[in-house]
Amino acid sequence: MILGFIKFVLFRYVSYEMITKKLTHPNNDVWSLACVMYELETGEPLFDGKSEYKIILKIENKDYTLEKVKTIFLTKLIIYQMKN
Repeated sequence: MILGFIKFVLFRYVSYEMITKKLTHPNNDVWSLACVMYELETGEPLFDGKSEYKIILKIENKDYTLEKVKTIFLTKLIIYQMKN
């Protein structure tokens, strides 16, 4: 049960490239860090869903909002990572 929960939570931090192109790159780590920073700042995950599939769809469709972000650095970091 715990392993399933950990796997489910980790999908929230997977980069767009890892899902769509199956590529590994140091930018993936920056993306994961940006997701963690977003969650620390807002108290909510950047991408959330009731299943792994729904989280992946949100990441693939770039379905997110930055309305709750208060720092310009984090906003720019997320936008930059979503463009690349």
